Amino acid sequence: MTMKKMLLAFVLLIGTRVSGQSPATYVNPFIGTANKGNTHPGAVLPWGMVSVSPHSTAQFKGAAYYEAGQPFIYGFGHVQLSGVGCNDAGNIVLMPVASGLPFLAAEDRKSAYRNEVARAGYYSCYLEKPAVHTEATATQRTGRSRFFFDGPTGGVVLDLAQNKSSVRGGYIRKLGDTEIEGYQWSGRFCDMPLTRRVYFVLRAKTTGGRIRLFNNGRLVAEDSVAGAGAGMILEGSAPDRLEMEISVGVSFVSTENARMNLITEQGRHSFDALRQAAFRSWDAALSRIALEGGTTDDKTKFYTAYYHTLLSPVIVNDVNGEYLSMQTDSAQSRRPQKSRGAHFSVFSLWDTYRTVHPFLTLMHPQQQEAILHSMLRMYREGGWLPKWELYGQESWVMVGDPAPIVIADSYIKGLKNIDVPLAWEAMRKGSLQTRPQNMLRPGNKDYWQLGYVPIDRRGGSDSTLFTWTNGYVWGPVSTSLEYHLADFSVGTFAQAIGKKKESRRWLEQSNRFRSLFHPVSKMFRPRRADGSWLTPFDSKNREYDIRWKGSGGHGYVEGDAWIYRFFASHNMPGVIRLYGGAKAFTDSLRQLFEGGHFDMTNEPDISYPYLFNYVKGEEWRTQKTVSECVAKYFSNAPGGIPGNDDAGTLSAWLLFAMIGIYPDCPGKVAYQINTPAFDKITLTLTSRYHAGKQFVIEKKGTGSTIKRMHLNGTLLTRYTLDHHEITNGGKLTIEMGPDEEAAAAPAR
Repeated sequence: MTMKKMLLAFVLLIGTRVSGQSPATYVNPFIGTANKGNTHPGAVLPWGMVSVSPHSTAQFKGAAYYEAGQPFIYGFGHVQLSGVGCNDAGNIVLMPVASGLPFLAAEDRKSAYRNEVARAGYYSCYLEKPAVHTEATATQRTGRSRFFFDGPTGGVVLDLAQNKSSVRGGYIRKLGDTEIEGYQWSGRFCDMPLTRRVYFVLRAKTTGGRIRLFNNGRLVAEDSVAGAGAGMILEGSAPDRLEMEISVGVSFVSTENARMNLITEQGRHSFDALRQAAFRSWDAALSRIALEGGTTDDKTKFYTAYYHTLLSPVIVNDVNGEYLSMQTDSAQSRRPQKSRGAHFSVFSLWDTYRTVHPFLTLMHPQQQEAILHSMLRMYREGGWLPKWELYGQESWVMVGDPAPIVIADSYIKGLKNIDVPLAWEAMRKGSLQTRPQNMLRPGNKDYWQLGYVPIDRRGGSDSTLFTWTNGYVWGPVSTSLEYHLADFSVGTFAQAIGKKKESRRWLEQSNRFRSLFHPVSKMFRPRRADGSWLTPFDSKNREYDIRWKGSGGHGYVEGDAWIYRFFASHNMPGVIRLYGGAKAFTDSLRQLFEGGHFDMTNEPDISYPYLFNYVKGEEWRTQKTVSECVAKYFSNAPGGIPGNDDAGTLSAWLLFAMIGIYPDCPGKVAYQINTPAFDKITLTLTSRYHAGKQFVIEKKGTGSTIKRMHLNGTLLTRYTLDHHEITNGGKLTIEMGPDEEAAAAPAR
């Protein structure tokens, strides 16, 4: 197909889909590529292992592969992480070049670019140097790229010194004029001493094709090359304009599996067929929620947030079922039971337990169930539930013990097809672990004895250089509160499986958050082992608790005392009592928002807009605050996510906010109700897991205040929904009324 015909076909295809208003047409992958959202605009499938994306940032500059507005593209990588805070991956980077010898470094190959297009499952742009139109699409485990050169000659470089990791190099073996296989090293996520191999097979279709290998910029005559500077250049020639089409299969297990992935998923399909299949995959996934009303921008924000929420975790098993076993050499693998479905990886759990996994539990229970099986396999293979797992390796990054929260939340909401004895064993073992240098729960011995981790026994002096492996407790206040929430989930799970005595133990421990509540300042504050409060105390300080600016105030993780002021979502009535009653609690919550202390860019306080629902007569403030947050922090623009998306966590927050229900405490079945962003929202339920077929939320009337609500025709006098009230199917009708505060509460 000529370039002109290809572009015409694409325009007609997209035009047809837009006219039909299918959900995937609203996806704008550029949202989150600025303002440190750290997303990327590349071609990828739901939960895809491979994502073919441009890199517009230098190799070691930040965690983002792509930042909107940067002047150059350095290449097109095949393995990316979406919305994370540390460098890693960005592997197998292809970059078109003029024919001839490869340049010595990625900096010399960079190119200005224009005419970018990014849609669900597709990316394209025009590179000024060497004057070539590029486009990419993907399958679950493979990528396909096309390069249309303006001239008769050109080439594509794969340089194994180029990725977003601090580990470089690898191995390439030439198999013919247009095929290679090998692996690239990756690792050092958040400076952890972890490395892995990303295996690949690359096949090209071009005229006059010739592959040449190089090492550190110099051509080599051998058929294989290894080392930090290993690479290859594929050159081609044509009578008029050169076209190259490159297919890449990826595996974390072996080159044999990478080839199998490539053959199985791409077969003889054309680029356009793969692109259309990618679009259909996204359309099928996003069509589980139908919207009526709202603006085009609203729908774009919503469906793009939905898109971002389905990027992590990722499916990492190969087409034959093999995957990289937890904490093993990269050559080892396991074959999961077919009945257990896909094996998932990339668990940024400190973030995603709050919104992503509750959303998957509700809207994609089959995938969430497979995620639970994956987490339990990791325990069986590595001895611990994941904390921040990445491609079969535990990084121990962040704090708390989030895996039990995910498991308990999913289980009590109906995902019970798991190995219950194994899950209980894993949760119990992690919660009680008190060994020295404990990286899952540092400070856990003191936490169980005192009810909190004391600031003076955090594992070193405050000037100690923090590393993830030395047992040092980052933010003892925040860490303790996270442990309390985790232990609430352990207790809830124990209760659900009939272990009443064990349940009481963990539920009692979860309520020891009170030991950190300072009765005068009304804040959770650092305490010493002798029970005395740390002084001096600055509630607004959020700098240098560990090694970097913004890492948290003294005793806190990525926040200050305000950010953690209400962090006990498992017992909000108990928190209200600590404040001395509903009015004092409401006044303090108002002070947080009105005084500019709320931080939408990070996770610990993102449930706070919903806490007004706990005070009768103040629920209108939740409606007002959530609506203001949606309008203020999210937009249809590259900077449209307020900060690091954290593997979809902020995007999933937006989904719940715009739907009008929010799980403010994972581990409980309640959703807090707020004003939906659309006139009608239809959630398609899953028959294998849910009793109902659909749950509809319909908004009627004008104004921004909920006047009354009816659930299946019956007046609803509370601002919560039970998970099973949703999954049983039915309809929530919300009648909006005047915007005056006095009209805020529904009739009772």
